[in-house]
Parts: sequence; structure tokens; C-alpha cells
Amino acid sequence: MTWQPWRINADKHDTMPRQIQFGRAGHTVYAVDPPRCYFQKSLEKPLNGVRIVVKDIFDIAGTKTTLCNKAWRDLYSVSSEHAPTIRSLLENDAITTAKTKPNAMTIREETMECVEYLAPFNPRGDDYQTSSGSSSESCAALVAYDWLDFAIGSDTNGSCRKLAHWNGVFAIRPTHGILSINGVSSSFPMFDVLAFFRRDLAAFPNLEKAWYGNSLTAQEPKGYLPTDSVEQSEVIKSFIRDLEAALGTKRTETSLAKEWISLDPLVWEKMIVAEYLKEQLARFRDGQADKFNKSAFVHEALRWRWDLAKKVADEQRGELMERLHVYKAWVLD
Repeated sequence: MTWQPWRINADKHDTMPRQIQFGRAGHTVYAVDPPRCYFQKSLEKPLNGVRIVVKDIFDIAGTKTTLCNKAWRDLYSVSSEHAPTIRSLLENDAITTAKTKPNAMTIREETMECVEYLAPFNPRGDDYQTSSGSSSESCAALVAYDWLDFAIGSDTNGSCRKLAHWNGVFAIRPTHGILSINGVSSSFPMFDVLAFFRRDLAAFPNLEKAWYGNSLTAQEPKGYLPTDSVEQSEVIKSFIRDLEAALGTKRTETSLAKEWISLDPLVWEKMIVAEYLKEQLARFRDGQADKFNKSAFVHEALRWRWDLAKKVADEQRGELMERLHVYKAWVLD
């Protein structure tokens, strides 16, 4: 019998809540990775043996999804299956080496606001700069550990774009709706998208193809382009041509002004907003009280958002959601 030697890596920057490969219960956090010599990449298997870490809002079979909140961790059981997006990476022979800690409940926390799980140490600068954003631990792990290839995170209102800049890595935030968020603990489904990070751009197309396939399209808005500046317009056109070549897609020109004029005003009456009016976290709050006879602890940033939400009437929330739906449908359909 032949045994593969796997390397054990200590998480010196406090980016991970647990090990997930061959793990037994314990308090010391490690990640493990196999030798690269066992995984030969090819055109058919560009992700073979690629090492990834996954933000702890994605379901991975055999582990708990904690959102870095003890009440959430205690209330819900171990995941029985992978989130579809993670499964697609594993089916392409990528290797999940560990989960990374999100900011609690995926709401941005500054370092001094973290209570139940400590914030990571940002490897950039003097190690004491904030990592920023709910996917910051994914970025910090990618920067800290050269044996990692990709980090998987998410973005709602900036938690991949901004923190990629702060941690000094590259990020891809796809168009909303292009990927399934099933098996992902979502904070706001209408805005949530899945994202990934890497230290360089060279291997981005490999993961992009595994996630997105060949169905990408692009639209160029007419009426805003060309600009008054000939030089600026040429830079934009050159960038669009490069995108077409890199993504294997073709642009479609459309006039936003003409499309808006042709919008049917009755569409407002056709919108269905019930799914967005319900409280996404009601089941969590009620379940914690029913099971443990106490309220769930949440940090001040999330409680502040809950308090703000209580001041918005259902009718007002419904109207705002309708406006977003109409605008999205107008732009994309």
C-alpha cells in the first residue's frame, strides 16, 4: 500500500476556524495540503490539485457552517452536502484545504469589534493593519500562505472588491445571478454574489471556466459612449476588445436611454416582492430562542442593522425592492 504524505500547515495568521481534511475535534487550527507532484495539470484538468480555502458561509459536506457566530454554530447541524459552486470545483479536482473565518454573520467588523472569533492578522504592512470586509480572512490566508492557490469568498456591498485592495490581491466579482447561491448562508440574496481571489491574474481563466462555463455575454451601453475625450474612448474600446478576447465573448450594443423610454410602466404592478419582504434571519433568531431558551448573541454592527430595518415599513421596503427589480430587469432583459 502506498501512502501520500500530506503537509500540515499551522494557521499563524488566525484566518481559519478549523481543519476540514481528515479532521478530528481539537482546538489547534491547521490546514493540510498534498504534494503537487500527485496532481498533473492539463488542458482537460487545469484545476487538478489546485489548493483553495473557502469562506465559512459555504456548505461543505461533513462540516458545520458557522458564520463565525457561536449561536449559529450551535443551532444548525453538520452539512450533508456541498454547495453546488464548491461541488463544481471539487469535480474539477480542486482541493479544499480549509475553511476561513468570515466576519461574524457576514457583516463587516473592524478588528476591535470581533468578539467570538478573533480577526485575522493582515500579512501586509506591519501585520496589524485591518483586513476589512467579511471575506477578509480568505484574503489574509491567500497572502500569508504561498501554498494556497485560490481563496473563495463573497460580495454583497464591497466585501471582495475593497478588501482585495487592502490585502494586496486580485478579486473577481461576477454579475449577480450568474452563480447559484444554494448552500451558501446569504445575508441579502438580491445583492449577494460569490467571488474568488488570487495573488496574480494568470490562472483566473481556469477557475472562471469551471464556475461560469462558456455562457458569458457583454453589453456596451450606447449613449454614454463614446465620451467627449477621444483618448478616453480609445482606452475604453481597447479594454472591451481585450475582454472579448480573454472571455471568448462578443459585445452587444444597446441604448439605455431608448430602453428606458420604452419601459412599460405597468410592470410596477407585476412585481412579486414577497420573497424579499420576509426576514432572512427570523428562523435563526426564533430557533435559538426555542432550542436554547435565550437570545442569540450578535455583534453591534449587525444589531445596528436590525434596528434600522425595524424603522422601515413593509410598504416602503416593498416599493424600494420593486424599484430595484424594475431597474435590473430593464438593464438585463
